[in-house]
Parts: sequence; structure tokens; C-alpha cells
Amino acid sequence: MKSYLGRTIILVSDYKKAFNFYRKNFGFSAIFDYTTSDGERYLHIGTDPQNSCGIWFLEAKTDEQKSHVGKQTGGLPLLVIYTTSLEGQYDKLKANDLKIVKEPEEQAQFKYFHCHDLYGNELIITELKD
Repeated sequence: MKSYLGRTIILVSDYKKAFNFYRKNFGFSAIFDYTTSDGERYLHIGTDPQNSCGIWFLEAKTDEQKSHVGKQTGGLPLLVIYTTSLEGQYDKLKANDLKIVKEPEEQAQFKYFHCHDLYGNELIITELKD
């Protein structure tokens, strides 16, 4: 038996805005995008269509769901996104006016910084050292 990570679910207010944000800032693409006959949309994004790991956007519809957009983790980081160039990623996000909430730091095995996505979810951007 083998287990593997599928997708992380993020509540969003607008599929298009969320997808454009992650595409523009991190190069993610649609892995799966399907709308059922009753209008339910399933939009999964990631970096590699062959890899099951990615993000599944769900549109917040109820008042309770809407109250959790951007706050799913109670103020803790939502995702860790790996990069091969922390400095390049940092410069790109700064140029796109993302809110940086923790400036780059370097540890023995990795470098990282924290930023917010378009809904205020905290993301950790990390470059692992060889």
C-alpha cells in the first residue's frame, strides 16, 4: 500500500482571481478544471500535471465559508512553496506588490521568507540548500 499527498484545499472568493494570482506569482497552471452540469467547479492548480500534489480551489458560498477565506489556519501559514531562487522569487513578488510579512532569513539548510496571497493567507517561500 502506498499513500501520497493529493491537494490542499483553499477557500476563495473568485476562481479567476485566485488562479491568476498563483499563475502570475508562482508559475502554477491548471492541472484539472471541470464544471459540473449544476455549476460546481473543480479547479486544481500546481506546477506539474503528472504530480498529484497541488491546490484545489473551492469557492466559498455560505456566510460561514466566506468568513474563513484568508483565515483557514487561524493566522498560521497555509502553504510552503519551494523555489530554486529565493532572491529571484522575492524580487518578483515585491515587484508585484505582494505583502512581505517576514523578510528573507537564512538557516543552515534553507532560506525563506513569508508573504500573503491575495486573500491574506500566509505563504512561506523556501529555497532548500544543496
